[in-house]
Amino acid sequence: MGAWDFRRLTRDDFPLLSEWLSQPEVERWWMHEWSEEALERDFGPSIDGSEPNEDWIALHHGYPVGLVQRSLVADYEENLRDFRLLGNVPKGTATLDYLLGEARGQGTGSAMLAAIVERTWRDLPESPAILVSVVAANTASWRALEEVGFRRVGAGACAPENPIDDPLHYLMRMDRPSKDAAADSRASRPVDPTSCADSLAVELSPHRLPGSLAGSLPHERTPAHSLRPEVACPMVWLSAPRIPLHTPILPIPTLWGGGRLDPPGVDEGPEHWAKGVR
Repeated sequence: MGAWDFRRLTRDDFPLLSEWLSQPEVERWWMHEWSEEALERDFGPSIDGSEPNEDWIALHHGYPVGLVQRSLVADYEENLRDFRLLGNVPKGTATLDYLLGEARGQGTGSAMLAAIVERTWRDLPESPAILVSVVAANTASWRALEEVGFRRVGAGACAPENPIDDPLHYLMRMDRPSKDAAADSRASRPVDPTSCADSLAVELSPHRLPGSLAGSLPHERTPAHSLRPEVACPMVWLSAPRIPLHTPILPIPTLWGGGRLDPPGVDEGPEHWAKGVR
């Protein structure tokens, strides 16, 4: 994550933060006042260390592009109450809120989230998981979370920031990676390309690629729909419901197609992606 860094918010950042909060793309979801008095009221205590929430300015190549708020779910009683309405809250779980004020698009939001997740594991070594509550209407936000590895573990009604939104919220969760999983993800064991499909072990989907997906794919594809992340295969295809686009394959996969299939789980949407590694 060398391109990303985070520093604590200061009062010198208030003019920039006010500009971000006033942007229509941010105001739509945050509904936060941006006057000097409002910023002092809502961000001053965190700056002074008199409340547990942490406000971080996200820096991309040294340039401020967004804000991340981080705390433990249990630090605020109202947060703990709302999160428990949506799902299980393990002791010590962290939570995030975030906005992107600059450089939208091209995966910047997902990259910022990935960077703060990595930092959170380092900063909060006792936290077993990160939970984020997202209003269902904010598709871009919860999809960005999915792209960096969060999964939807709950849904229910909570008061939205913007009263025009339906109260339906999704509870998104990422668990701290185990040491064994981290070691496995770093491993790379070359295999015989001719037996690559036979060595793919973790089944992700029972579906075969339908014509709507396969028609745009190179003819030399394999029928495999599973992968073992530590195996470096010359070509892998997968078709799976809501598999994040960053799913670990070596090298990085290319998205070649998409379509709709009946999902294997009742809580899964029909959108599927076909991804390949050459």
